[in-house]
Amino acid sequence: MKKIFLFLTIICMCTYLFAQKENYKVVGNQVVVEKIFQTDLSIEQAHDAIEAYLASAYNNSNYTNKLNNPNHLIYTGIFGEIETFSLGAFTIDVHHNLDIAFKDGRVKVKIYIDVADVRNSSSNRNTFKNSYYITEYVPVTDKYNMMELNAPKKSIIAAFDKSISYMNIIVSGAEQALIKSSNEDEW
Repeated sequence: MKKIFLFLTIICMCTYLFAQKENYKVVGNQVVVEKIFQTDLSIEQAHDAIEAYLASAYNNSNYTNKLNNPNHLIYTGIFGEIETFSLGAFTIDVHHNLDIAFKDGRVKVKIYIDVADVRNSSSNRNTFKNSYYITEYVPVTDKYNMMELNAPKKSIIAAFDKSISYMNIIVSGAEQALIKSSNEDEW
């Protein structure tokens, strides 16, 4: 029984890791997760549903919302302290951008990461930081240099993997907001 459970667990983990690696693409200096949703909502209804979701997901969307047109939303943000190392003395923050376009019957959600910051966790976000383009280092490429990044290789990889997971959570949340809004109209 233990061997069967172990075997199934390994298969599930491998499937999850393979699926996670396959759902993003690298475009220039960006790592992109993109999905197009079909919806029966009008452009205005879909916009309102996504905007409500983002207001709760970003806590205060006044600081992250960069464009709010009837058929287009753009948000910027940081996955703050996504990875820590050296007993919590240093952290990695990953910058992300969210671009959502609305058309009749469709919503395109695109989120991408491009730059990460390695910083002293006890300092202000603007002091002592080392920024790097995510696509120039592991796991996107084989390149890794401790002197350039000031972070262990496993932390760089973990920050990347967590960023992909967070990006997928945001895309999934947008999809759920559309589904929920669509179902609310049927009461």
